[in-house]
Amino acid sequence: MRILLIFYLSPLICLAQQNLVDKNGKKQGVWKKMHQDGKTPQYEGQFKDDKPYGKFIYYSTEGKINAEIIHFSNEKSRATIYYDNGSVMSEGFYQSKMRDSIWYNYSRNGELSSIEPYKLNKLHGLKSIFYLEGQQDNKLKILRKEGYEDSLLNGSYESFFMNGELKQKGFYVKGTPTGTWEDYSIKGIVIKRFTYKDGVLHGWVYQFDEQGNEVYKRFFKKGKLLRDKELEAYLDECGKMGIDP
Repeated sequence: MRILLIFYLSPLICLAQQNLVDKNGKKQGVWKKMHQDGKTPQYEGQFKDDKPYGKFIYYSTEGKINAEIIHFSNEKSRATIYYDNGSVMSEGFYQSKMRDSIWYNYSRNGELSSIEPYKLNKLHGLKSIFYLEGQQDNKLKILRKEGYEDSLLNGSYESFFMNGELKQKGFYVKGTPTGTWEDYSIKGIVIKRFTYKDGVLHGWVYQFDEQGNEVYKRFFKKGKLLRDKELEAYLDECGKMGIDP
């Protein structure tokens, strides 16, 4: 009789030990919060003096794991976020509840899609984006490299063909393309050269063939294509003023 009594009471004892608060109203010990249906868990983890520590698991309303977060301290934690099919979507670190350090992002099929550097929840540093094709054969191929500062494109920008050859390179300043940009053929030959000023095309746009010979050129003034007499007048004006168009 005593054994049966303990058997039936044990689940109640376990439940009583969850979701506790102390006399100061602070969460202590194991907590398990439910979604609005009252049946599906929203998260489960543990608190000490109202602060999470150790491993927390978060669930969707369908009961699938959305994320796992391991708290190393009050400020730093490591997160793994999942797709609804159970595969990893992204993983990285939080600092003071903000994304920080390096984050890895994946496709639903498990291919590495990008590596992102964060500083206090903002992209900061060189982001790498990868081709998904071919990763099944352990062949990681870079698609783009993008510099960021405060989540704005800033610094060098490069894109690549699948064979690893450079496809395009340029430069950003606080989210705005600037300076001279170049496009390349799959054989590594410059096939186009153009210049940005204040985020729009400005100056000559050169087109080259596979041998590097100039095919034709066009002229833009603050994003507007100039032709014929309008172009002649502008170039003549620049010449008289002694400035480089």
